[in-house]
Amino acid sequence: MLNKKFKKTFVLIFSLIMLMSKGYAASIPEPVATIGQFSILKENCKLDGYTCDYNLYQKNVFQSTLVDAWDKDLNLEHATANFLHVSYGYTFNIHHDIFISKQGDVDTYDDLMAVDPKTGCIARFVDGTVPSGTVPSIVFERVFENKRINKFELKPDDFEEISSGYMMLLNYFSEIEFDESGDLTYNFKIKSGEFKEVKIQHPCMPKQ
Repeated sequence: MLNKKFKKTFVLIFSLIMLMSKGYAASIPEPVATIGQFSILKENCKLDGYTCDYNLYQKNVFQSTLVDAWDKDLNLEHATANFLHVSYGYTFNIHHDIFISKQGDVDTYDDLMAVDPKTGCIARFVDGTVPSGTVPSIVFERVFENKRINKFELKPDDFEEISSGYMMLLNYFSEIEFDESGDLTYNFKIKSGEFKEVKIQHPCMPKQ
């Protein structure tokens, strides 16, 4: 009897050693956020560099990998009755936004400016580089619908030409948010170096 217990203990210890020799920490999956039957779990953390995977599960069934081998935490931006919103990215670099609906739908964006958590309306920045000649604009749509509601074109004379849309966001826009009325407000830096406050009223209501 004692011999059997010793064998079981030895097998368990040997398994843990083999697991750690592959660079993975023997850690319990860590829940990040949940909506309905769906959860984001932080797991498969490696010892070298402390990178982890962030996976989507429906109950206990794996659905997809949302972020692979990321060395920081996910930021939980919004947790509403209809969707989860998480983001990740390095400081002063492009940030990636992930939305998960209560039905398990997944939407991703790399050009997000603001989110209205009450309606699911989002503001996205579209720069003037692709396609050629496109006017830099703020585009409004709702998550999971993939349909443009409105488009607000910026005046090219207001800013210098910048190759990266994200750098334009970083340098020219601040205090970007939807207010309680659903209006988008932000401060915009013009060529003179001054900031002007801009309000776009009811941008998430389709034009008649």
